[in-house]
Amino acid sequence: MPKNRHAVSEADEKNTRSDQVDVSLTALMPRGVGGAGTSRDGGWQDGARSWRRPEEGHMSGKKAKQARRAAVQGSSGPAEPERSLPPGPQLRIITEPQALWSIDAAAAALITDYTPPMDMARYREERRRDLDDLFVGDPRPTPRQFAVAAVNDAGDGLYGAATLEPFLGDELIAQDRQAARNVAILHRIIGSLFVVPDARGNGIGGALLDAASLAVVQDQGRYTEGFVDDRDGSAGFYRRAGAYVGGHNEPLPPRPPIYLKTKHYPGKDGHWFSVDGWARHHDMVLCSRCERALDFHPEDGGMLHCPRCQGPWAPR
Repeated sequence: MPKNRHAVSEADEKNTRSDQVDVSLTALMPRGVGGAGTSRDGGWQDGARSWRRPEEGHMSGKKAKQARRAAVQGSSGPAEPERSLPPGPQLRIITEPQALWSIDAAAAALITDYTPPMDMARYREERRRDLDDLFVGDPRPTPRQFAVAAVNDAGDGLYGAATLEPFLGDELIAQDRQAARNVAILHRIIGSLFVVPDARGNGIGGALLDAASLAVVQDQGRYTEGFVDDRDGSAGFYRRAGAYVGGHNEPLPPRPPIYLKTKHYPGKDGHWFSVDGWARHHDMVLCSRCERALDFHPEDGGMLHCPRCQGPWAPR
């Protein structure tokens, strides 16, 4: 059985306890929301791709994406439409353990079927050690656990968040450690995604999913995926947000470049979903040879191609 928690949903609007989600991150984070830096230069980078986070770790709306695309492509051309956040909320990457604990507490209060481990800090530390052990001797950076949070301007109020972790499967690790490493890099599981009741209806949920997908791509990954329980009735949210949503109690299909075969968990009723970050954010990935932004070719499940080098691209 994979080690990941697999019950994933948008917040259940009928079963929320808003008195339990008045979350203050400032008290938990002496250095402010954003946690540890992602690399020495303040961004994520891996061989063929790079991205510097906007100042203070913000990823806030259309202007931020326009600036990133201009930096990648070396032009000031118009950006593609993107869901914009309402005035106030800003999207930030969270890696600091105490802030992640705060987000998990809010998710447990808001999501009907979300039951995180009793000692979440210990669980995350064990997961980190498992990942470090799996990637010993691998030149690629170890994929990370993190969250994308929508916070207020001051950084001390939480509107919503999505938590993500690399996929780890005991059976796969025992059978083929190299395949397990590739899966952990390319496939990321959403452990929770929620928006607090007073902030719903403003596009924050869709913005969180989009930002999570972008963050996965910039941390070497491709797929952002999870499971929506029938009790939450949120499969429609993921469809509207552009995710692939599978049939009821059906596993996700094998997809390139690994074509991983998955299984549905017995005792869970709902839908698996997946967001293809290469298709959605290919213009944020750079060719390792010429450093030009890549194109996405959807045929045969979709691959990245360099328009200048005229060849397919694959992660190292």
